Amino acid sequence: MLHPLATRIRRNIRAASLIEIIVSSGIVMLIMGSVLALTRYGLSYIRDSEARLEAQQNVLFAMHRVQAELRESNIKTVRAQTNAMLFADPRNDQDYYRYDDKSRLYWHGFVLYSVEVQRGKNILVRRRLNLDPPVTVPPLPQNFPQADMSAMQSDRTLPNSIIGTGIETFTATVGTDSVEILLVAKSDSRSSTESYDDFTVEVRDKVLLVH
Repeated sequence: MLHPLATRIRRNIRAASLIEIIVSSGIVMLIMGSVLALTRYGLSYIRDSEARLEAQQNVLFAMHRVQAELRESNIKTVRAQTNAMLFADPRNDQDYYRYDDKSRLYWHGFVLYSVEVQRGKNILVRRRLNLDPPVTVPPLPQNFPQADMSAMQSDRTLPNSIIGTGIETFTATVGTDSVEILLVAKSDSRSSTESYDDFTVEVRDKVLLVH
């Protein structure tokens, strides 16, 4: 015969009903769904942050490269059109200056920066046209038919290199003694929760040149 206390304990123990199981399962699923949503949002935020950082690095590096070369040129040799800029370069293929026997600086060619599309992505490309022989006065592009920007862009034999990816716009405004440059970069990847403007990076600067 069971003790009365044991009998009362056994009566208090009962199986969970179907409704209680369903409610409990629903609560667990809601919690798991919330955790999953937070995890996905966190991963998306990390990817977006990395994409923004990459866009910033690309446009800053591209601006630095363009500025460094343009500063060594002559304002009279600079030409600009939509998403492209051409200017004379005093350095040779080995990246050195050379002078003639009268200490006059040789101008060895032209450099073209242009935004192009390759494999569905916008990139900033640098191309170089060598002058053979070099000249001792700043070469004007109109005096060299091969220095046409469109022709240089389509000439795949010219030495070229990719300066930046994701560069959407390259604008050069040529003044009397300076060139104002605007570079706009956009990230390649973008989550649906972010706005388009959040992935646009603009860098603007003015480069002074000699005559």
